Amino acid sequence: MNTTQGFWIKEPIDIRNKKTGPYNVNFIYKQGNVFIMDNHLAAAYCWIQELDKNENLNFFHIDQHEDLCSDAPVKSYIKIKDTSHISLNEFLSMRYQSGEKQAFSFENYILQTQRIFPNWFRKCCFACHYYVVCEELDMIPQLNNINLLGSISNASKWGYATLERDKDNRWIINIDLDYFFYSNAFQMLTNEYIQFLFEDLKNAMEESKKIAIVTIALSPECCGGWDKVIPIANYIAKELGLDFKL
Repeated sequence: MNTTQGFWIKEPIDIRNKKTGPYNVNFIYKQGNVFIMDNHLAAAYCWIQELDKNENLNFFHIDQHEDLCSDAPVKSYIKIKDTSHISLNEFLSMRYQSGEKQAFSFENYILQTQRIFPNWFRKCCFACHYYVVCEELDMIPQLNNINLLGSISNASKWGYATLERDKDNRWIINIDLDYFFYSNAFQMLTNEYIQFLFEDLKNAMEESKKIAIVTIALSPECCGGWDKVIPIANYIAKELGLDFKL
């Protein structure tokens, strides 16, 4: 059970009538080291606020999409490297191409953060709807769906020689609820499967100190809309012992 008091970094207002798209952030909720948001780009903002900039971490991404574009020049957001705190408005206002394009979007936030903080991505695992290859990341061979999650507290059980050097690192767990949906329209994976995943995550969080942060995005436009994804978000928040509810 997460006994830390939760709070809204940005509170949702009339949320079912809001669009998220690539750039809009309509809410962020924090309780302990768990953050819930509508737009996955806000995960980068949460990492910057929460994580030690010098710590070596591993990265686990569970998402329908890889989110590995990297279109913004580093100079457009380099100030996050040496800033101890940046407001959400400042983060979202960073731009390039003469101010026409926002530096962070739901497609590019991973690699753009990795360019500034490569130590947060020492070993990376992706569970997506397709096989992911990225030359800029040191990738663990992709397993079937979420087979890694239940063993996150003891990386040596995975049997990967590539993890030896980084097996003691803590992890960033980055989840998009669109992983459970197909074709941006209907739920593909069952509620029982969702329960299994988040029970594993809860157990890993309670039984070890290996998880540095958990970021969870709703991505409503990739889940058939707010009405389909909100019940899932409320359910998993309850499963994780959070006070979050939309």
